[in-house]
Amino acid sequence: MLFAGITDAVVQDYQTCQKRRELLVEHVRKDNREPDRGLILLFENFEVENIKFNFESNFRYFSEIEGESACVIAISFFEGSCKYSLYVPNCMKYRKLYRGHFVEPNIENAKKLKFDEISFLGNKEIDHDYLGKYFECSDYENLLNLISENIKLGAKIYTLSPNDRLSYYDSRFAIDRIINFLPDITKDYIIDITEIVARMRRKKDSIEVKKISKALELTACGHAKMARFIYNRWLKEKDKRVKLEKKEGIKSVNSKWLSEREIQAEGERVFVRGGGEPAYESVVAGCRDAETLHYHDNSKYVEDQVIVDMGARLDGYCSDITRTYPAFGEFTEKQKELYSILLGAQECVVKVARPGFWLTGTKDLAKNLTSFAKSYLNKNGGLDKYMPHSIGHHIGLDIHDGIFYGQLEVGNVFTIEPGIYGVPYVDEDGFQHYFSARIEDNYLVEEDGVRCLSDFIPKKPEAICKFMKDGLTLN
Repeated sequence: MLFAGITDAVVQDYQTCQKRRELLVEHVRKDNREPDRGLILLFENFEVENIKFNFESNFRYFSEIEGESACVIAISFFEGSCKYSLYVPNCMKYRKLYRGHFVEPNIENAKKLKFDEISFLGNKEIDHDYLGKYFECSDYENLLNLISENIKLGAKIYTLSPNDRLSYYDSRFAIDRIINFLPDITKDYIIDITEIVARMRRKKDSIEVKKISKALELTACGHAKMARFIYNRWLKEKDKRVKLEKKEGIKSVNSKWLSEREIQAEGERVFVRGGGEPAYESVVAGCRDAETLHYHDNSKYVEDQVIVDMGARLDGYCSDITRTYPAFGEFTEKQKELYSILLGAQECVVKVARPGFWLTGTKDLAKNLTSFAKSYLNKNGGLDKYMPHSIGHHIGLDIHDGIFYGQLEVGNVFTIEPGIYGVPYVDEDGFQHYFSARIEDNYLVEEDGVRCLSDFIPKKPEAICKFMKDGLTLN
């Protein structure tokens, strides 16, 4: 039996992953002075009991295997030959009982997944339905033997092992534990390939772009649901206030007519019903907490406007969209003025973005897209001081895809997301307000510029208001 979800429709994905593995070997050899022999190891994440399993994006990129924890891709290369192996935990009995799916080591499955062989990590059967981080030597016996044999023959181990505090915890933990089991192996045998893999993943192929576009369509449906929900709730609240004023002769001061979590639930429900899930922790900020960039509590009530940063993940790939909705269905003149300046900053960046430019991180301001956005905001009301972050990030299997960004290249998919937070203004009645807004879209880098993949999700002031009233029609 193979893991859940295997259909003829994913055969092309497996073939693509096979080509990626072959290309990975080429890059590893080229970047390391053409070693005669080597062993590449790519680790899937481990499971933690009672916590939703999150796949390791690099493992997924090179295998398209979904929902199977603690697996390992092992690629042995020697001179002109390569052997592509998949190692799986020896817990088939319990996986079948509790999960109903597993990767069974046999020739048929190896052929389907485009590997030369599938083997158990160890010969001893595990008495659980998954293999945890603190695996025993016997749990990894077969993989440990492969590593030892390669080391004895002069091979190095090429894997994801960057020297930072934030990346690839499970992969690095597995390597450290393997070194503990094999005392003859030291850190000197481990070669980090993080930059090689990041370089490969930054450039999206047509299949990846299509998957991101599908995720964006689902995201658009979620935002349409939320936008209409906000507007319809305001109509009900407005009607209540009118009736109360007529009956009691007093104006309602109800400030808890719409909670952030209610909006969040509307959007995320659409994602789940559409076969996806939230790509990241959703941000629904309808109060002063909008000034906190990654505000995830979503526990307050809507005031003047609401920032909704919410995107769907579908078939493994992420989308990342932010829209700012006026709480009462229409922007005030001042809100519209500030929002339009922010939109202008995004449009300014879109016009100049092309291969060779940087999102941020370069002193060459003529090619720094963050600098373009902030310069525009500075020239239009001095608003640059209210934008404390860079202009965007890459997206793909991860919502912040890849560790090393570098210059934009054809095939990159990234966000352009200017934002301003806590801009003070006084309304026509003399009351103090604070305006916060962010506009985020997803773009594909092409030869002569960038193309917006999410341009069907309204964002101009008038279009946002119409979106809230009428929803969205996808072709």
